[in-house]
Amino acid sequence: MKPFLKIDNYIIKFINSRIHRPILDRIMRSITGLGDLGAMWIVIAVFLFIRPHTRRQGEIVIFSLVLCSILGEGIIKRIFQRQRPFQGIATLETIIKRPMTYSFPSGHTASSFAAAGVLGVLFPSVKIVAYILASLIGISRVYLNVHYSTDVFAGALLGFVCSKISLYVFTFI
Repeated sequence: MKPFLKIDNYIIKFINSRIHRPILDRIMRSITGLGDLGAMWIVIAVFLFIRPHTRRQGEIVIFSLVLCSILGEGIIKRIFQRQRPFQGIATLETIIKRPMTYSFPSGHTASSFAAAGVLGVLFPSVKIVAYILASLIGISRVYLNVHYSTDVFAGALLGFVCSKISLYVFTFI
């Protein structure tokens, strides 16, 4: 992670010195809240699951979220044990509750891209909106000083891979 730390710190410091604004603080808090515990994606998955004609699609979204959580939160974070930006840069403040887990990869971003990847394939009409929302959730995590940009990039990649694995697995079930 050290080779990326200089770039990560530059991005964090740039955002804090040039982009932070009270109105953006409120917007980013709201956006990041959509990804808390993957709740928005879980609600969508449950909605799909309880409707008989979209039950299969709901199962795939749920599977993708579970797979992403196991890999990201259960394995990868424990391997890398990366501190969060507010822990590594003493001058950083957060305007949301400080997460207690490790930073790499971003779980908010991973779950968002896992769900967006599945939804985008199964429901092409929502693909762009799903990916924009997933991207905004990832950006909000850096803006709010709880993740480095590489955490978000890795989370997006993990989520995308989990969506592809899930879609592949369900073609055989």
